[in-house]
Amino acid sequence: MRSDAAVEQRLAAIRKELERECIAPEYIDRTLDELRMHFEDVRDELAGAGRSSSAAERDALARLGHGHTVALAASAYPGLKAWWKRYPHLAAVVYPLACLAVLPAVPVLAGRQHAPLLGRWILSAAASGVVTAALFLFLGFSLTLS
Repeated sequence: MRSDAAVEQRLAAIRKELERECIAPEYIDRTLDELRMHFEDVRDELAGAGRSSSAAERDALARLGHGHTVALAASAYPGLKAWWKRYPHLAAVVYPLACLAVLPAVPVLAGRQHAPLLGRWILSAAASGVVTAALFLFLGFSLTLS
């Protein structure tokens, strides 16, 4: 059980390094799955060659490599990077447009969450509009009669 925690800890460190290098999430998952299978294969191979299980796991973990080594190897391939890192000019256009498209939905979502408060506000605004219109009508009639 100790070795599983060590492997998961090493894979978590490799994940962090890959994310820091802006590798796309789908490639990160695939790389970590391949590294996990590679670790198991090497461990089984070393254990089959007569090594003790703890020595086989320790050596297989050493062969797994460190996070920065794997991340540097992955970052050498631009196709593995996230799309916004590969096409920064396109991302500079797409992200603001996406925010602009989502912006009108924010008040609707906030309104759904605060429906009773929003209902009272709308009712108050409508009542004030009616009172203002009545005052203008009264003012208009008084000016025409004078």
